[in-house]
Amino acid sequence: GVEVKEAFELESQVALAEAHVVGGTREIRAVHDEHTVRVYQAYNASIASAAVEAQRFVPPWKEGRMTWIKPSFVWMGYRCGWTRKDANQSRVLAIDLHRASFDKLLLDAVLASAQQGERSDRDDSGASAAIVVQWDPERALGGDSGRHAFTHPLPAQRSLQMGLRGEATRLLAVADGIVAAITDVTSAFAAVGAALEAGEDTSSLLPVERPYPLPEGCAIADRSVATAAAEVAVAQGGSGSGA
Repeated sequence: GVEVKEAFELESQVALAEAHVVGGTREIRAVHDEHTVRVYQAYNASIASAAVEAQRFVPPWKEGRMTWIKPSFVWMGYRCGWTRKDANQSRVLAIDLHRASFDKLLLDAVLASAQQGERSDRDDSGASAAIVVQWDPERALGGDSGRHAFTHPLPAQRSLQMGLRGEATRLLAVADGIVAAITDVTSAFAAVGAALEAGEDTSSLLPVERPYPLPEGCAIADRSVATAAAEVAVAQGGSGSGA
């Protein structure tokens, strides 16, 4: 009927808007509650064991190296090959950050594309921003077993990768600082990788990730799908000022 047609047209408008958001929709999806938000990073066995024991980052971890953290479980799995890529990414840590601290990082961050030498692994003594963000295409399960690690990109949805260096990296080493907890979740990632290789269902193995609201005034934010859909509706005469 008419209602079904209108619902379909609205759904199409949203899909159209999502496809036309420049560079894809920038959205943080993460495991979070009212106190903390979870991000991931992969390390070698020595660094991971020391961090879990100390509940902060300590040697042999080096504060002079840039650290990239990411809230997406699947993106982390893709990046480390579900713990099989190499020895330096064989252990995955879930780093729970205090929400206020994470929000401060987001507010202080700049886009990596504006930085010289982005993705550099070494501290450049202040020549670049201490906190940089790169919005990479989100990954979804389903893909070849080679470099895609059983995943495929979602160009219309961009996932947060946050790089910390200099003073920002050192925050990870401070006791009772921005880190609320560090948990070794290697077995969870290895289990998903094994299930994908065997062609088994992985739905029960994945964490529930929900959209995380970007703090107001965040310079790295982008138009949301809802905003873009509203713009499409206005363009098509769906609403107006009545002028």
